[in-house]
This record gives sequence, C-alpha cells and structure tokens, in this order.
Amino acid sequence: MSTLRVDNLQKEDGSAVITDGVIPSTILRGSNVGMVLLETKTVASGSDATEGFVFANIFTSTYTNYRIYYNIREKLSTANATNGGLLFRFGSGGSVGTTGSTTIKHTSNFLQADTSTNSVVYGDGYDIGTLCQNMSNNEDAYVNGFCDVLNPQVSTDPMTVFGNTIMHGSTNNFYYHNSINICTANTSYDTISFMLGVSGGGSGGSLNHTTTKFESHGTVKVYGLV
Repeated sequence: MSTLRVDNLQKEDGSAVITDGVIPSTILRGSNVGMVLLETKTVASGSDATEGFVFANIFTSTYTNYRIYYNIREKLSTANATNGGLLFRFGSGGSVGTTGSTTIKHTSNFLQADTSTNSVVYGDGYDIGTLCQNMSNNEDAYVNGFCDVLNPQVSTDPMTVFGNTIMHGSTNNFYYHNSINICTANTSYDTISFMLGVSGGGSGGSLNHTTTKFESHGTVKVYGLV
C-alpha cells in the first residue's frame, strides 16, 4: 500500500490546509468538531512552585467552552496542612488578583475504588473553585483528571466548571471526585490558575486567595472546544 506524505497543503486560493504537517486552528474551528490545544504549562520536579500553572488571557471570545487536563503531584516529603485539595483560581486582565469578585459554590461527590466508601463535600470561595478535597496532612498527594469550563467569557450566562479528578496519596488512596463549581454572578474571566492547597474541609468552608498553597509540579493543558 502506498503512503502519501504531505508537509504543506493549500486550497486553490492559497489558504493553508496543512502547514509544516499541522492543520491550522482556523481550519479546525471551521470544521465544527474537536479540541484545539491552546497552551501547556509544565513545572518540573525539583522546580516545584505554589502556583506554577497560571494561564493568562487564555479565555477569549474565540471559544465559548474549554477542556483542561491536569496531572499534578505535590512536592515530595513536604510538611503540609490537612484538608488539602486541587483548587483553581480565576482572574481577569491576565492575572489572578487578590480581590474576589464572585463567589463560586462547589459540591464534590467522591467514592473510593474497590470499597463502599463514598460521600459529599462542599463549600464556596471567592473566585476560587475546588476539584477534589480532604487530603490528609503530609500526604505527598497526586491528582489527575480533567475539567470543563463553560462560559468563562459570556457575562450573560453563569460560569460553570465540571470536574473529574483522581485523588491519590499515601493515606487517601484510589479516590474519584466528580465535582461542580458554579458562579453566583455572571462574571467574565480570561485567566485561570491551578494549585494544590488547603481546600477548607468538607463541611462548607469558605476559601479566598489567602488559603495556604502547597508546592507542586506536573503538567496542565488547556484546549478550546470547537
């Protein structure tokens, strides 16, 4: 069987279909299908940071909804507080500020694989959401999964984040969190940050930007949904 290899392909009008082996994002958007990778942030082990996954100006009018994949590990052997979790923080103007503009209410249903352990945790935060919570102290925690961010730039509609997260550590093993975060006001955001930090516990604790953050490393990728 013959194989056709193409690095560059154009239409008759000269517009690109494939350039250097890549289909331009404008073509993908026009096809009304798929996801377009917008940005990747990687923090290497040994270069751990408390808030190393900041995506400035990532939300634009080009896309209404986004999918974000995360794979984050706490810095090994650090003395951290209890009630740890995976948090995200919204911002505008390309930065995550210190003034909360909108309350984000969240609920997370969790279960443990191969056991009957299951429950619900909940709470709220000012511009801060929660994708999993209730890690033990000094746990060397690990989280991976994805979330869908809906309407971050549509000020007339409520912004919502749905999360699917595996939470694993030396104490809390094999947990799966299915979470929802909903803004109480229609706020337009353009920036998001991910971090491990104190999640406020499982009984409705309120969060803000001063919550303790843990050093971590890993990779987070943001895609625009066509």
